Amino acid sequence: MIRLENLQSLVGLCLILLVCWALSEDRRKFPWKLAGGAVALQALMVLALFGIPALRAVLAAMGGAVDGLASSTQTGVAFVFGFLAGTPNQPYDLSHPENMFVFAFRVLPVILVVCALAALLWHWRILKWITRGFGVVFEKTMGLRGARPWPRPPRFLWVRWKARSSSAAI
Repeated sequence: MIRLENLQSLVGLCLILLVCWALSEDRRKFPWKLAGGAVALQALMVLALFGIPALRAVLAAMGGAVDGLASSTQTGVAFVFGFLAGTPNQPYDLSHPENMFVFAFRVLPVILVVCALAALLWHWRILKWITRGFGVVFEKTMGLRGARPWPRPPRFLWVRWKARSSSAAI
């Protein structure tokens, strides 16, 4: 199961974490629990989704549902916009059929349908429960709790702002 590509990915992940640690302002306060929890949670999800056949079937069903949503959206776009949606039945001869992909008629309608579906799921409070579930998992694995306040700006910006505000008061 472990191949050279997996080892290369692991080395790359460790290098990214080391670069983040090296570039952090205070290396002693680097959030190792957050970084390690995120990596562990991601590895656990990969092993669960691709290692357990029942979860793999659920993932395939979800992919089929998304494909069905995209094809239904394309059918609706073809119904509304006709040949402009890039259907094979064009009223003219195509010299380059690979150029029939139009972003406005292929991608934007799918984004609109997904946004409407997300709004509907939020209104029915289904998405809120899913969000809370992820929040509990992230709190237990990485120590994340709620929205974090804005971080303090770097010291040189704070000194500049302080000097400007005190000189304006004079």
